[in-house]
Amino acid sequence: MKRWAKLAGNTDVGTASQFVIAGQLAKLKQYADKLQSSDSDDVDAVHQLRVYCRRIHATIDVLDDFIPREHVKLLSKRTKRLREAAGEVRDWDVLAIDLNSLKPEASDREHLAIEHLQAKYAKQRAKTRKRLADRLEQLEEKRFWPWVAEHYDVQDSNDDDDDDDEAETSKGTPFQEVARLKLRDELERFQSTFTEQEFGSPRDLHLLRIATKRFRYALDVFANCFSKEAFKDVYAPVKELQDALGIINDAAQFAERFADRRVKSSDKELRGSLALLEERYLSEQAARIQAFREAWPLEAREKYAHRFQHALHLEPDHPSHLAAKASPE
Repeated sequence: MKRWAKLAGNTDVGTASQFVIAGQLAKLKQYADKLQSSDSDDVDAVHQLRVYCRRIHATIDVLDDFIPREHVKLLSKRTKRLREAAGEVRDWDVLAIDLNSLKPEASDREHLAIEHLQAKYAKQRAKTRKRLADRLEQLEEKRFWPWVAEHYDVQDSNDDDDDDDEAETSKGTPFQEVARLKLRDELERFQSTFTEQEFGSPRDLHLLRIATKRFRYALDVFANCFSKEAFKDVYAPVKELQDALGIINDAAQFAERFADRRVKSSDKELRGSLALLEERYLSEQAARIQAFREAWPLEAREKYAHRFQHALHLEPDHPSHLAAKASPE
């Protein structure tokens, strides 16, 4: 859970929006600088770069009415291509990590496919890494960071050194009031997928993963508007849900890639080896789906959906109990 130090729930929503985006941009620049200055690939920096692009998009999505239109357009444009490039690199990173972890238990025949894939994907990863480097250079050429410095204070807004220096408050709409309205809509959207889907297919789970990710990032935006205890009661199971769905999605994507390589290969032995690896990941996907259904039956999903609504006081006619000030972690 990302809580922004110095940001109060009763801060004017316009000021709060700027504050949250400034903090996210500070983190984005931190990881962009790290990737540009490092001689070696930094797997975590790539991952965090993509995460903060997504967080910026989520903030824009729920607070676009309170952000200058020209800022919305520029931030969306500049971070979209960066997120896509980082996502490509991250996909190869996850696959490489997974193949390495599989080696000790893989059969001799599977090792043939693993070694082939590692050689093939190392080249693909290098290409995507070059595209990401190009995107980062383009931000410099477009003078994106000077623009950010002019319109947003590029400081780490999670720095807890001076808790007394709170974000400015005003007579405008409080951030916490907007949080309740926006999160009520986001929870309703998430809940409709969470409690109504039968999860009879990987596609159902993919749609739930998208809804879960959207809800989680919306929670990130409004973290300071609730007490730590209430927010953790919601955030922890949502994160657990997203992580479980991510593993299922990875297994499905890997199996698809292996199938694609198998179809394109003219080597009979390699095709057989790839088929074994594909079967392994499809079995893993099936087992994970079954475990998910057992962990999240309809009764549990309905229980958690009600718990989320109650913890955040988002019942239709419930008076707001949003925290006026949430102390930073």
